[in-house]
Amino acid sequence: MAALFQVIVSIRASAYAQSSSFVPDEIIVQFQDGVIDFPVNSARKLLSETNILIPQIRDSLAVNGVLEVGRVFRHAIPHDTLKTIRTGERIRIADASQIYKFKITGDVLKTAPRLQRLSLVVFAEPNYLGSETIIPNDDHFAQGNQWGLHNTGQFGYTVNVDVDAPQAWDISTGSSNVLIGVIDSGIDYTHPDLGADFGSYPNQKIVTGYDFVNDDSNPIDDRSTSHGTATSGIIGALTNNDDGEDHKIAGIGGGWGESPYGFKLLPVKVIDQAGDFTIANLADGIQWAAVTQDAEVLNMSLATNADESNLLRFAITEAYNVGTIAVCAMGNSNTGAAFWPAAYDNSVISVGAIEFTGQRIDPSLDYTWGSNLGPWIDVMAPGTAHWTTARMSLGKYRSFDGTSCSAPFVSGFAGLILSVAPTASFEKVEAIIRASGTTYPNWNSAFGYGYIKMRKGLDLLTGAGYTEFQRTATGGTATNENFTVNPGDGYTYKRFKVVKTVTWSEAFTSVPVIWGRRTGSNGRVKWPSSTAQLGYTYTGIVAGTEAMNSCQLVSYIYEKRVAATGQYIGWYPVAPGSVTYAYTLRGILNPPSVTITGPTMLEWKALGTWTANPSGGNGSYTYEWRFREAGEPNWSGVAGTS
Repeated sequence: MAALFQVIVSIRASAYAQSSSFVPDEIIVQFQDGVIDFPVNSARKLLSETNILIPQIRDSLAVNGVLEVGRVFRHAIPHDTLKTIRTGERIRIADASQIYKFKITGDVLKTAPRLQRLSLVVFAEPNYLGSETIIPNDDHFAQGNQWGLHNTGQFGYTVNVDVDAPQAWDISTGSSNVLIGVIDSGIDYTHPDLGADFGSYPNQKIVTGYDFVNDDSNPIDDRSTSHGTATSGIIGALTNNDDGEDHKIAGIGGGWGESPYGFKLLPVKVIDQAGDFTIANLADGIQWAAVTQDAEVLNMSLATNADESNLLRFAITEAYNVGTIAVCAMGNSNTGAAFWPAAYDNSVISVGAIEFTGQRIDPSLDYTWGSNLGPWIDVMAPGTAHWTTARMSLGKYRSFDGTSCSAPFVSGFAGLILSVAPTASFEKVEAIIRASGTTYPNWNSAFGYGYIKMRKGLDLLTGAGYTEFQRTATGGTATNENFTVNPGDGYTYKRFKVVKTVTWSEAFTSVPVIWGRRTGSNGRVKWPSSTAQLGYTYTGIVAGTEAMNSCQLVSYIYEKRVAATGQYIGWYPVAPGSVTYAYTLRGILNPPSVTITGPTMLEWKALGTWTANPSGGNGSYTYEWRFREAGEPNWSGVAGTS
């Protein structure tokens, strides 16, 4: 697949690079309401059989060689709906039913711009392609083959370069109330370490799923690499259940023994037998898993370097809107070029790969591949020679490599966090994962915050002595990002990033965990593709700015103009000086330092005055009176004075 370095900066004026991979006879188009009347749950229809409500649009589609019409989001409800998400917030879901996939006879790269210029069209683009991020190439846990979970120095590896799984399991082995969507090539649900069955049975790991490649409800893995089965094993293979024959590996959220069974897994099959996927199937799978099935976590061990897609942006933003933790592989090209969906930095958690020495994998370490870099990276996780599940017909178990291997470590970690804190927001889960990194609060574009340590993260969440402080701030410095959204409502919206440095007086024992809150914020998300998505609020933390007493907050606003004339309308939703951020600090407070002044010697029954002088730190303090006679070694307490 050819690499692409360009980012689309205007929905209506975007160019489709010749080097991008896409389906040669398909175009994705989003209309505003009132253009097409298409039945819910209907299969594709011929253009001549489709009820196009506006004659000019119907004629234009025919002239441009449109043969068939079908919905991209096959399970979408045809109107905006309200939904209560796990944090208790009531949010509005954007209408995904007006996004269509057209089968055409002409040249995609010439036809898409022509359709995009039609009135009432929000965007038109090719149906881009992508691929998995694999590198081809409880006995296994005990034998040390799952070094990413527990590294004791086996095979000459560096001791403790792992995610500290056994220590994390002392807190949680995964709740069956957590549903993790595996957006991949399907899952071999007949595997004994993955439940050995499929359906609504007691303690079943895999209850339902969908095959978006073949449009049916049987999401069995048919990849020769067992890609989806392999990622699923890292996330949630049954743990502590070795019967000497079929249960050979441990998953991060695999429960413990006979019961509990740990996370439930949701197979979302979008990768075909060749290892490729279309953006239409990927977006449909994301929306179905996050919005329809309420998956708390989505694992995406896949990537595309095609033009940044409005359709994929729509789906990722909707997943973020409902609070889904989307975890994405950075990719294996040893490049800083954008690979999607990992590059949607504010809406996903992006994961790179380390080897067993703790270093980022790159060709200088005698690998044929390298973990990608970029300003969107969050953390690292093990990414080579880690054993996991494979299809039953292909040996049951395999060694797994690539950032495809790394992402499910973080998805499993997110599942453990939600097992002990089921109402935690996306932002809080992301902050805990970042703060668990081995280099936190230090960050760079190659290594993120370091590789995850799950017990450290769970201790940050559940440990004694932690206090949370909710704060707000206003204003900031705006920077033009040269990115314009044209959602077809008659206006253009140019994006500006607004950054605000904030400080606090609380004295923590270490750099606190910091995350933004949507409620109380009035800035907007970074990656909208529709008017509805421009309404989603957002406060983020600028990576690497976390410090003992300060950090930088970020949000986004838009300069609004009339699309036809360029006439300036104003700022949306507010001007830079009126941006409001909401954020939370979590940490252990330093105790105050207290000195006592007063006499150290008194005659019997004499009176004395003492003054406590606290300085620094936070919190209350207590003190206790003791006395002894001059020359005596033992002290005695004074009753009622402590």
